[in-house]
Amino acid sequence: MQDGLGYAVLKANLRSPDPLTSQAAIEAAGQIRDKSFIAPLIDHARFLEAASREALNTGPGGRTVTGGGLPGVGGTVGDPDAPKRARLLVPLIHKALESITRRTFKTVAEWADWWRHSEAEFQIQK
Repeated sequence: MQDGLGYAVLKANLRSPDPLTSQAAIEAAGQIRDKSFIAPLIDHARFLEAASREALNTGPGGRTVTGGGLPGVGGTVGDPDAPKRARLLVPLIHKALESITRRTFKTVAEWADWWRHSEAEFQIQK
């Protein structure tokens, strides 16, 4: 895969609504081990966790009935599959980040904090 178009397609597929497509993109990013994938992977993990929290807070057992708004009225409606997607993909994102960076963190917040402080001087270890 070449820089440019191939990487752009891979990064776009990280956020695919199809979990298998997203899973393949995450695994490929981990195998390619390019620094440019770190921020998109962390951002995607944050997105998945936020969508999962929102979905768990909607409905009869949650804090709200509608999520972020009513359909057609504004806001967003909770995605009922978000928790399942997060359970599948967030651990894969952790593995991909570990493969790229050769570091281990337990939470997405720890990854984000480390990346914020290390991005400028980080080098891929061979």
